[in-house]
Amino acid sequence: MATTESYIKPPTLFETIYNIGRSAIGSNVPNVLRRFSSNSKINNPTSRPLGRIESYTCASHDLSIYHGALISAEFTSPHETGLRLTDPHVLYPALEMVIKKHSSLACCIHGQDTDSPKLVMVETIDLEKQTNILQLPNSEVSRVKLYEQYVSNKFEDVETVCPWRVIISPIETENLKSHDSRKLSDASERTLFDDDITKWEVAFYFHHSISDGVGGRVFITSLFEALNEILSNNASSNSYYGAGLINNDKGISSISSIVTIPKGSLSLPPSLESLLKMPLSLGFLCKNAAAEFGFTNPTKTCWTGPPLPDAHLPAPHHTNTRLKRAKISAEQMQKLHQACRLQDTSITCLITTILLSAVSKSIPLGHRKTEAGECGGLDKLGRPYQKLSFALARNLRPLADPAMGVTADSIGDYACSHDMTVHRRMLENGDDWLWETARSIKGKLKTEISRGDQDLNPGLLRYAHSIRQYFLQKTGRARLHTFELSSIVADKPSTRNNESWSISNLGFVQSASSEGGPFSLSTISFKGEGLTLGFSWGEGNLPEDMIESIVKILLESVDRLCR
Repeated sequence: MATTESYIKPPTLFETIYNIGRSAIGSNVPNVLRRFSSNSKINNPTSRPLGRIESYTCASHDLSIYHGALISAEFTSPHETGLRLTDPHVLYPALEMVIKKHSSLACCIHGQDTDSPKLVMVETIDLEKQTNILQLPNSEVSRVKLYEQYVSNKFEDVETVCPWRVIISPIETENLKSHDSRKLSDASERTLFDDDITKWEVAFYFHHSISDGVGGRVFITSLFEALNEILSNNASSNSYYGAGLINNDKGISSISSIVTIPKGSLSLPPSLESLLKMPLSLGFLCKNAAAEFGFTNPTKTCWTGPPLPDAHLPAPHHTNTRLKRAKISAEQMQKLHQACRLQDTSITCLITTILLSAVSKSIPLGHRKTEAGECGGLDKLGRPYQKLSFALARNLRPLADPAMGVTADSIGDYACSHDMTVHRRMLENGDDWLWETARSIKGKLKTEISRGDQDLNPGLLRYAHSIRQYFLQKTGRARLHTFELSSIVADKPSTRNNESWSISNLGFVQSASSEGGPFSLSTISFKGEGLTLGFSWGEGNLPEDMIESIVKILLESVDRLCR
C-alpha cells in the first residue's frame, strides 16, 4: 500500500504569504491554514489515517455541518419467481458479495471527534444493523419523508457500526391498487413475502468519508449485479438463494446476518492524496489566501442566502434537511441532448444555467428574514445582489492510475468541486442569453478539467492544521455559494428481459450543508432514461415559497426548451 506523503518541508511561498498576512493583520486571525500534520506512515494494514478530503467530510459530519448522501433506485423482481428483495435469504447474500468487492463498506471510523480520525477495517458486519426493511408499500411522499429523517441525523456508533445503511421499501404498483382479492383497508395484513409485491425502492445512505455520490451509484448497481449473479448461479439447482444455504426436502435453512471479513482478504481503499499530487499554482494560492484573510470578498456581491450558523452549538441547533424530488422525462432528455449538441454545451451546464435563472427570479425582493437570518435580495447597503455563485462537483477517478487500486467502479471519497460566478443580467434576457451562459460554463469547466490534478480545492487542505477549527471559526460568515450541484450519469446494467432482476429510476439526494450553499441540487440518471432532480435545503434556511418557485421555474423552462 502506498504511504501518505510527508509534508515536513521548508516553508512554501503560500506559508510565507500566510505568515506575512498574520503579521500584518494581527494575531486574532484564526490559525487554521498550516501544515496538515495527521499523516504518518501506516504500519497496520487494517487501519490508516483518513486522508485530507476524508477528514474534511468526517469533521463536517461530526459537527453536524453535513451528514451524508443517499442514492436510490427501483428494483423489480424476475417474472414469476416469487423472489422478494425484503427476504433476508435473497438480500443478505447479495449484500455480502458487494461488501467483499468494495472494502470501503467494511470500514468504521475511529476518532471522528478528533483531529486524527482513522479508517479501520472490521472483522464482522451485522447486516441487521445495516438494513432497514419496510414491510408495507408506501408512497413517494412517505419515502421522501423517511429519507429526510435519515439525512437529518448523524451516524451513531461509527467506531463499531459501518457508517452506511440500506433502506428497502415496497412500491405500491397499479396491480396492488386494483387487486380484487384485497381491499386497501386490509393493507396491514400484507407481509414481506406478499405475492403482490414485485417492485421495491432501494436506497443507500452513506457517510461521505467512505464514499462520494459516484461511489453511492456504484453500490446500487453492484447490488443489482450481485442479485442477478446469485440468480444465475443457482438457476441450475432450482434454488434462488445464496451460496451456503440448504434447499432440500426439509426446507431452507436459516441465514445468518453476520458477514465475516477474512483477515487479509481486503485492502483498505487508498486516499485521494495517495493517488494524486494535486499541485497548486502561485495564482491559485494567492487568490485563496487573499479571500481567507479578507483582502478580497468573492461573495460580497453574490446572493448566498442566510449566513453560516454557529457550529459551536450542539447538533439540535442545526436545521433539519428538507427534500424535494422532481423528474425530467426520458423524452425531454432526448430533446435537451439534441439542443445541447446544436448549442455546443452539455446537459449539466444547461441544467446549471436554468437553475441559476430560476434562483435569480425567485430571490425575495427587498429584505426578508428566515429562522437562519437575512435571505432577501438586498445587500447590507440596500443594493440588489449582482451575482450568483455555484460549485459543480467533479469525479476525480479518471485521473487516478488504476494500478493504484481505484477505477471508475471504486467506492470511496474521490471528488472535488469547481467554483464559478455568473452575473444575474446574463440570466434575464431570454433563451439566447441562457444558451450563451451554458456555453460559457462549459468552456470554464473544460479549462478546469484540462489542468488535470492541478489547482484542485482539496489540495489546499494540506495547509490546514485543524480542519475542525477551520469549520468552527467560520460562524456568521457569508456562505460560500448560492448552491451546489452534483450530477451523475451512468450506463444502465444489462438485463435478460423478464428472466432477471431489473433496475430503473435512479435517485440522488443529500443532507443540507451548514457550510456551503443554502440549498443543493443533485441530479442522476441512467443513459437514455429520465433525469431525477433531488433538491436539499436546511429547514428555516430559505422560505418555502422560494424553493417551490425555483423548482416550478426550472421545470417550466425545461418544458419551454423542449417544445
